[in-house]
Amino acid sequence: MAGFAEAVRGIADLRFAPLDSTNTPGMNTDYVGVKSFVVESASDTDEQMGDDQVLFTVVENRSLDITTSAAMANLAVVGVVTGAAPVTTGITGSQITTWESPASLPAQYVQITGQATARDTAGGALRLTVLKAALQNDPTWNLESGSWLEPEMSFKGVALDGSLYRIQSFETAGAIPADGSDVAGR
Repeated sequence: MAGFAEAVRGIADLRFAPLDSTNTPGMNTDYVGVKSFVVESASDTDEQMGDDQVLFTVVENRSLDITTSAAMANLAVVGVVTGAAPVTTGITGSQITTWESPASLPAQYVQITGQATARDTAGGALRLTVLKAALQNDPTWNLESGSWLEPEMSFKGVALDGSLYRIQSFETAGAIPADGSDVAGR
């Protein structure tokens, strides 16, 4: 018999929380219009050969390759993941929000939490939390005739306290907490 929150489809929410110098997550910022959150494991492997065969295989330095995309240009999220906050000037009706790309990205680490709706239970959810990640380069801004702007960002995830990420199955879905914590207490 299937458990709860095993059959999921799509992504319903994605949030970024900056990590402080003690790796404690701050407030979450919603990535409005999230389209994708892809997390892939990467590692260095080495083999020792002898007697014309592989004798040993070692897998080391595990990390995560992460990409996200959204249906909207969310400058608040870009500010969180780069450490360079956007600035809004002007008054209502003529405001301008400006984000400037820093010449070099600071070492700003974030916690990334995505949640998908379960399709196999009444109201369940699957939540994936990358514990520590850093933006690899600026978002991709593709302004193309006849196409929607869907900014994409790439991150590298590294271990935090011996773990790369956490997956939680919820029998009853709840919102991703605003303060960057989750039900596991981090």
